[in-house]
Amino acid sequence: MLLRIIIAVALLIPLHIFANQSGNEYIVGSGDVLSVSVYGEPDLSIESVPIVDDGGLVIPLIGEIPTIGRAVREIEREITTKLADGYLLKPAVSVVVTRFRPFFVVGEVKRPGKIEYVNKMIVRRALVLAGGVTESG
Repeated sequence: MLLRIIIAVALLIPLHIFANQSGNEYIVGSGDVLSVSVYGEPDLSIESVPIVDDGGLVIPLIGEIPTIGRAVREIEREITTKLADGYLLKPAVSVVVTRFRPFFVVGEVKRPGKIEYVNKMIVRRALVLAGGVTESG
């Protein structure tokens, strides 16, 4: 039964999270919150932008940058490249995930429901946060 719970949890967590955490490349998805800092340019910096299903970031001067399914560093490079194309000489851009999207644990656990994802979350920790398995689990 424990194996069933682990499989159920693993199926609920998007696989790209696991695939990309090992390479230290977090892939942005709906529900994440991003902040963008452009060194020395507070008017171009944005804080705490929630990413929605069709989401992107709207950056002053350059417009919308797609974010869903892209690595944080890839988004950072695109913003840097576009700002360097006629706006700033050597832009220093930093993109940070300020809050990760949640996921859900269901099945034979003590507290099924929404779990706040933290970077490099593993299934075992998700089960602990859900209160562990029930007696019938």
